[in-house]
Amino acid sequence: MEEEGKELFREIEALPKQGRRRLYTADLRRRVVAFVEKRIAAGGSESKASVEVGIHQATITDWRGGKKRNAKKATKRVRPVEVVEPVRRSDPVLVLGAARVEGLTLADVLVLVKGLR
Repeated sequence: MEEEGKELFREIEALPKQGRRRLYTADLRRRVVAFVEKRIAAGGSESKASVEVGIHQATITDWRGGKKRNAKKATKRVRPVEVVEPVRRSDPVLVLGAARVEGLTLADVLVLVKGLR
């Protein structure tokens, strides 16, 4: 079985690519799935078998009819939201490079600016 994994790996490496993706044939997909299932039946794991043949485990999981782990679930739940008017501040804001000072009165800002001279 180990030789079968190496042969599949060599065959996969020789496949043409379209961008970063390989162009797998339906026959090759079937053979990879059959190999992975034999490995699992012999006590191995899908993860180890995917490393042997050089295909990402999520791809093999998908080929075997499972769901990809990283697939985000679409939510159909409606969530209430509250739309509020933005708060408009009339207080001065002092921005010095990456520092931002808020909530000061105009007199406080003038004291700070004079202290920087």
